Amino acid sequence: MNNEEKIFNLLEKIYVELQDTKAELKSTKTELKDTKTELKTEIQQNGTSIKNIESELKDFRAETSTNFNNLEDKLNDLEGTNAANHVSINSRLNKVSDDLDFLTHKEFQTEKEIFNLRKRLPKQKRNLK
Repeated sequence: MNNEEKIFNLLEKIYVELQDTKAELKSTKTELKDTKTELKTEIQQNGTSIKNIESELKDFRAETSTNFNNLEDKLNDLEGTNAANHVSINSRLNKVSDDLDFLTHKEFQTEKEIFNLRKRLPKQKRNLK
């Protein structure tokens, strides 16, 4: 075998290897394209999911804020009602206290009158005899 044939055989082997390498590169390129497409799809899905979560959080925040404001309004109403009840109860207690003082005074006066009547009664009985 002469040098030309050896060179030709080597070139054929190199050509076959290059063809195999080319096929592998095409296959790898196809896999990379598929992977890239899958990644783009996943990124879009994740973006959509994130937007949905953000929307839900905004809705939840608004709902929570509304509920908090409603509770605050109810608490303010209760405080107003409670204050009115305190004033009313204090007024009633003052009236009851005044009434008790009056009744105590009247009881004392009544007891005094009974004492005076009893005191006069024996004198009248003596005078009648």
